[in-house]
Amino acid sequence: MQNGSGTRVCASGLGYNTAYAPIWYGVGCGGSGAVNVPWGNVLAYQKLHAYSINGYGGNINWH
Repeated sequence: MQNGSGTRVCASGLGYNTAYAPIWYGVGCGGSGAVNVPWGNVLAYQKLHAYSINGYGGNINWH
């Protein structure tokens, strides 16, 4: 989350298993941090589902 926003979110990131099937992995809840999801040898776009757990809006910094 953007620093100073006071927003906390829960999120899921799209990754791929060893059979190259897409799977949504829970990456946790909070206001900061980093998580890696399994990707393998797949050509795809990064995707993230997130929702606010305290009702405030904010921007997620994606790297």
